[in-house]
Amino acid sequence: MTKKWVGSVGGEGGFTFQLTNGTTKVPGDVSALVTSLTPRISTVTQLKAASIDPAATSGTESLSTKNWGNKVTGADNGPISDGLVEHVCTSGGGVGKDTITLRHLLPVTETYITATVELNCASPAISTYTVSMDKASYNIGDIATMTIDAKGSDGGAVSDFAVVGTTDSSAGGGTITKATSTSDAFSGGKRTYTFQMTTAGTFNGLSAISGLVTKSATAKYSVVDPLTVGAVSNADVLKSIVALIASINKQIAALQKLILKR
Repeated sequence: MTKKWVGSVGGEGGFTFQLTNGTTKVPGDVSALVTSLTPRISTVTQLKAASIDPAATSGTESLSTKNWGNKVTGADNGPISDGLVEHVCTSGGGVGKDTITLRHLLPVTETYITATVELNCASPAISTYTVSMDKASYNIGDIATMTIDAKGSDGGAVSDFAVVGTTDSSAGGGTITKATSTSDAFSGGKRTYTFQMTTAGTFNGLSAISGLVTKSATAKYSVVDPLTVGAVSNADVLKSIVALIASINKQIAALQKLILKR
């Protein structure tokens, strides 16, 4: 298994895979041993066989209808050499993970080889979420990363098919590098956005996801201008001059007293 996506209860999940003969990739199919299916994971379906050609597109026509193309390659129907398998999480199975047995038929010997995979199901709906920034302080010009950490009603991370929906994510003193989209999905319960810091000051990173009990979440941070760090202001210079003059005057007065005594 080369990559895995946590499925949604009542929806889908999946993974990509490769077949190898030692260290060499070989083409082929896999299927799930029916007796290994569970009340939580009802079906395991191969959408695309493994290939040795990275430019192969055969079998990817079905990817766009399930939005698998975007998850696997970043674009619908993009060429992939790994095989792709989808699993279905039942509505009544709830959140959790099960171990499924996969098998592959060896064409020469007509015997099966098997392997086990752990498949996960999680909540597709956000119940609560928090926001954090990757640093407490940035310089102007730095790239800051905001992370939205979303939990389902069970308290666990939402599925990899949960999306942020309508959200307003912003970072004071910075400009987002790529606009948010209602279809932005979570991965491991987290979604990140990046901002370039442009203005010095103390700010909050803010994310407000529409329709949730948690109206918004914030994270405080500061932005500094490295060119002014340690610089002395005009007010500080004037204050030092005034203090120096006062000190000189005191010394002159003391000297005058000493002369008069003589």
